Amino acid sequence: MTATATLTDDRDWNVLDPEGERRGLSIVLVVVAALALGLVLVFSTSASTPIVRGGQVDWRHPFVMQGLYAVVSLTAILVVARIPYRRLKYVAPLALVVVAALLIALQIPGVSRPIKGATRWFRIGPIGIQPSEFAKIGVLLFLAWFLGRSRDPLRSFFAGFVPAVAVIAGIVGLIAIQPDFGMSLFIAALGGFLLLLAGARVLHLAGVGLCLGVPFAMLMWRKFDHIQDRIASFRDPMAHYNTEHSLLALGSGGLYGVGLGNGREKLAYLPESSSDFIFSVLGEELGFLGAGAVVLLYVVFLWKGVRIAWRAPDTFGFYLAAGATLLVGLQAMIHIAVATASVPTKGIPLPFISVGGSNLLSLSIGVGILASVARFSPTPERGV
Repeated sequence: MTATATLTDDRDWNVLDPEGERRGLSIVLVVVAALALGLVLVFSTSASTPIVRGGQVDWRHPFVMQGLYAVVSLTAILVVARIPYRRLKYVAPLALVVVAALLIALQIPGVSRPIKGATRWFRIGPIGIQPSEFAKIGVLLFLAWFLGRSRDPLRSFFAGFVPAVAVIAGIVGLIAIQPDFGMSLFIAALGGFLLLLAGARVLHLAGVGLCLGVPFAMLMWRKFDHIQDRIASFRDPMAHYNTEHSLLALGSGGLYGVGLGNGREKLAYLPESSSDFIFSVLGEELGFLGAGAVVLLYVVFLWKGVRIAWRAPDTFGFYLAAGATLLVGLQAMIHIAVATASVPTKGIPLPFISVGGSNLLSLSIGVGILASVARFSPTPERGV
């Protein structure tokens, strides 16, 4: 089978590539390793809360919930990986419409319950669903479909670049009004990255940043005081409580750490230790070597994801694999940068390790897509 036939013949949907099967399995094993470590760290950060109450298991316990989320997420990876990725073309526009409808529904009074002044979640019993997490998958699918329709999708400024930017801006705006400034920037970065891969001119992207990004940032700055506080904490990390204790936790770990479960900052000092600052707990308990091993784990994931994208036989698979790889890599970089006071604080979970069902499930869907691109992609003669 030639690379040209693979690009144009839909009859090849169900053809498996043995080498691609191995690549897909290897990247899933990396995720399984991260999930296992995450369960251990979540148990450590929530050890002071009893799992059994009154002779019954507390299903709301973070460790129990994360264990259930891990099972569901692994199932999602295996199910999505078995779907030939080209079939996702037919659901890509619908996926975007669904996530946009969910984001709009959040703003309807009584539909969602505000938490800390933000309307980001739907509640179904003890489970919280955060639509903005799945908006990442919706945007990825839509842009991969839109940009993968031709070899030069952005050749026309008004028929190519403008519609793509309008879609990204619409989703970003719906997330920003929740408010969730960090997630809106994350999706904007994802969209911008895919547009660059598709051949967008840097001048055009810079123009969008000036015309839309700057006014948006100024509006968020004036409207939400917590954004100003986070910028101030970035200028002087030791003047901000969360950042100060995050750095203290990392510094206390030294080279080998104080031992798994022996960390002190998680007990009463470091807020959101099982989610937003779990890397700091990891650094305190497992030390520089443990933290370095986790960073290496994400580097391996990025390397394998890039290889899958490079070997994709068509542009749709290429954009899917590149975007799914970025979902994990960018989120990991932001979380670690926040923990080390390299960027202003933002509640971004550490992929597959922090607690959070919506984030874990959305990233797992992305990994399943990545594995599907690997499995159903006979290696072309040269990269796309």
